[in-house]
Amino acid sequence: MKQVDCLLSTTYAKEWIEAFPQGNGHIGIMDTGSPHESTITINDDTLWSGYNANFNKDVSPEIWNEIRSAIDNKNFSKAESLIYKNVLTSWHDSYLVLGSISIKRALGSTSVGNYKRLLDMSRGVHEISFNVDNMAYKRTSFVSNVDNVYVANISTSLKDTADITMSSLLASNIDVNKEDLTISLSGKAPSYVAPIYHLDKEPVVYDNSKSTIEYFGQVKIITNGNIEVIDNGFRIKDYTCIKLIYSSNTSFNTKEPLKTYVSNIVNKASKIPFEKLLNSHVLDFSKYYNRCNISLDYMSPDTVISTEDLMKKFQQNDDYLEAVVNLFNLGRYLMISASRPGTQPMNLQGIWSNSLREPWCSNYTLNINTEMNYWGCEIVNLPECHEPLIEFIKRIQKNGQETARRTYNARGFT
Repeated sequence: MKQVDCLLSTTYAKEWIEAFPQGNGHIGIMDTGSPHESTITINDDTLWSGYNANFNKDVSPEIWNEIRSAIDNKNFSKAESLIYKNVLTSWHDSYLVLGSISIKRALGSTSVGNYKRLLDMSRGVHEISFNVDNMAYKRTSFVSNVDNVYVANISTSLKDTADITMSSLLASNIDVNKEDLTISLSGKAPSYVAPIYHLDKEPVVYDNSKSTIEYFGQVKIITNGNIEVIDNGFRIKDYTCIKLIYSSNTSFNTKEPLKTYVSNIVNKASKIPFEKLLNSHVLDFSKYYNRCNISLDYMSPDTVISTEDLMKKFQQNDDYLEAVVNLFNLGRYLMISASRPGTQPMNLQGIWSNSLREPWCSNYTLNINTEMNYWGCEIVNLPECHEPLIEFIKRIQKNGQETARRTYNARGFT
C-alpha cells in the first residue's frame, strides 16, 4: 500500500470528526474505532426533516421596485426588512443523522498495544487492529455499493465478549429480534428542525399530522458466540468472529414497506461469504479510484507513516509532496464514497452527520458550496459521480420555475 492512498492513525478517534468516512453514496459511516467502545455513526442520504409543501410566496413587482429603491439609496436596513417580510419563507430543512451502532467490550486488564486504524482509499476498506490481554483484535469494514450494505467483520485470536446495540438522537423505535439476530431502528423524521444558530424554544418538532420522511435501518449479526438480549441489542459472549450486515432506507423514494425492503437487502447479503462481499466491493470501488493518478517527486519514507506524522513533515518541509497527493486522493475518495448514480448529491458534509442540527443544517447551499463539491468531478474522470447533481437539478427545475414566476416575476427557474 502506498502512503498517498491511505489514511493511517495510531490512536482511535476521540471525536466524531476524527473518524475516517466510509460510504456508497447512500449509506454513510463514521467509526471511531475505540478498542473499548466504538461508536459507528450511520447516515442515509435521503433522511431530512420537513415535509412536502409549497412555500412559494407571491411577490409583486411593486415590492421589488421598493426593495431596489432602498438599495439604490443605501437604505440597506429597509431593504432587508422588506425582504424578510415579503420574500423569505420558513427555514430550510435539515439533513439528519439516522443513528449509531455501538460495539462495547469489557476493559482489558492490560493496556492496548499495537493500535492501528487504517483507511485504504484505493479499495474503500477500513481496518482497525490492536492487541490487549494477549488477544489480537481486528475489524475490517466497508460500505458496498454493489450489495447496498455496510459490512464489518470482527475476528479475535481468543474468545471475547461484546455488547452490540443501536441508538438514535431521533424519536425512534428499536426492535431487537433474537430469532433473526437483528436490531432495527425506525421512526419518522421531525417536521421542523431549527438551524443551530437560531435560538428557538423548541428547535426540534415532531408533528404526526405532517407527512414527514419515514426511515428504517437494520443490522444483522452473524457470530460463533453465545447471544443474550440486552437493552437495544445483544451481548455476545465467547466469540472469536462476528459479522455485521447493515442497510437502511427511507420513504423519500421507496413505496415498498421499508421493513420488508431493508430486511430483504440485509438477508440477501448475510448469505454471501464475507470474502465475496469484500471482493465485489473492492472491484467496484477501485475501478473508479484507479482512473486517475498523480506522480510527483516524492520523499517517500521507507514505511507508511501516520497521516498526522505525514502532515507534520509537510509543515516542516514542503518537499514532502506525498501530503499533497494524499489530500488530492482523499478528495477523489470522498466523491466516490458520497455520490453514486441513483443517490442524492453531496450536501455540505457529503453524506456524513452526527447530529440533528449541523452547521447550516448540512443542506444544499446552492450559491456556491454545492458547485464546489463537484468542481473536480469530471477532471478526475468520475462522470458517474456527477449524475446525482445533474438529476437533482432536473428534479427541482419544475418547482424552480414556479418560484421564479411567482416570487421573482422572472422566466427560467431558481
